[in-house]
Amino acid sequence: MRLYENTNLTELLKTARLESELSQEQLAKKIGCTRETVCKIENGRDEPKYRIFYRWLNACGKQLIVRSYKTVEIDIDVK
Repeated sequence: MRLYENTNLTELLKTARLESELSQEQLAKKIGCTRETVCKIENGRDEPKYRIFYRWLNACGKQLIVRSYKTVEIDIDVK
């Protein structure tokens, strides 16, 4: 999956959680936050800090690879 500047990160994170078959509570425990934080991020009421974004993807079995050359481009690959 390749992301560009206009990618909706909240949808990406929610999709990653659902694909990994984790509940919000299970994900929260894995990444060290509350279920309420997961819910706020998925509903677009809060933006994830980089630390949470990285841990979230890792907990869902995704690998974050950041590449940049003149434009912002992020690849998220399955491990």
